[in-house]
Amino acid sequence: MTIYDLHCHSTYSDGRATVEYLMEKAKEKGYRTGIADHLFCCNNDTLEDISRYLDGVCGLGIPVGGEANIGEDFPMPDSMLKRFDYLVASIHKLFPKGEETLVFNRYFAIRSGFDEVYEGYDRSRAEEYLELAYQQIASHFSRFRAEILGHCGVMPVYDDIPYWSDTIRDWEKAVVALCKKYHVAMEISGMFHQPYERLLRLAKSEGIKFSFASDCHKLEHVGNLAYCYEMIDALNLQESDLFIPEYAGR
Repeated sequence: MTIYDLHCHSTYSDGRATVEYLMEKAKEKGYRTGIADHLFCCNNDTLEDISRYLDGVCGLGIPVGGEANIGEDFPMPDSMLKRFDYLVASIHKLFPKGEETLVFNRYFAIRSGFDEVYEGYDRSRAEEYLELAYQQIASHFSRFRAEILGHCGVMPVYDDIPYWSDTIRDWEKAVVALCKKYHVAMEISGMFHQPYERLLRLAKSEGIKFSFASDCHKLEHVGNLAYCYEMIDALNLQESDLFIPEYAGR
């Protein structure tokens, strides 16, 4: 089976590794790498920055992607979109109408082992915010291009609702239905060890494709695909179950 790490961050956004380093490590460890640096944030903020990113990574012989922020506008012209082999769409924030934005950066740092406490929202409203996350995903898929849903369920609001509850189960079914409707693959995250096996099994039963991700920002996380390999075995994934982008080299 051909294993691609399609969610890597480099020095073009907020990663520590150069693209050349990512390619070297992939060759050493026996997998293939793509690149999906952040778009419209994290030092890759403007169309000029993104154009510079594309000029730097296209033509290197690896699939070229980018990571969009679900819930935010994605003002990219078609001429630029065509240069991407794939796009990852991920929730990094929630946007309650008329209220302060819920930013998950510190939560991600905890999940990555770099921080200890997240106190960023009213936990009594977790179910309300989980529904908002669904609405943001649905809106993004309906308006913008996306090939992969990044780190699904990696949110404090998902953690704070009992995993075996109908609320979580119904949310997972609804998100899988969105992926099926819009032909979006589901990412298996080596960084966050999510989605959990139950959600992945549901996605597989509905014919959803999968992609693999180290989501590396630091050098020590490059090639961190252990959870992905674990899920390959647990779900008996075959190459036909995987989303593998067609490299255009534009």
